[in-house]
Amino acid sequence: MTSRAERRRAQDVFLQAYARTGSKNAACVYADIHRNTPNYWKRHDPSFKRRYEVCMQMWDSDLLDEVRRRLQGGLVFGDRALLKAHQVTMDSRRPAQAANGY
Repeated sequence: MTSRAERRRAQDVFLQAYARTGSKNAACVYADIHRNTPNYWKRHDPSFKRRYEVCMQMWDSDLLDEVRRRLQGGLVFGDRALLKAHQVTMDSRRPAQAANGY
């Protein structure tokens, strides 16, 4: 069994790697944890869940900034597909709005 300090350190390593790479699997490999461990932490550790969501938002923001930068230099099909995929991802995270838009 791991101590709280060890778990917190593993969480920190995972979150730093996730923020850098945007890949949950790569972050798990880097942190030397099973790929399902972050899901367990999200369900059982509110502090980790908040920190994980902040990392996701940072990565989403960085990704969108990169797509915008590429679009300013001229539209490439891959960028358009990336932007559309990103928009679907972001829309799925937004709470549903009422019919009047609020």
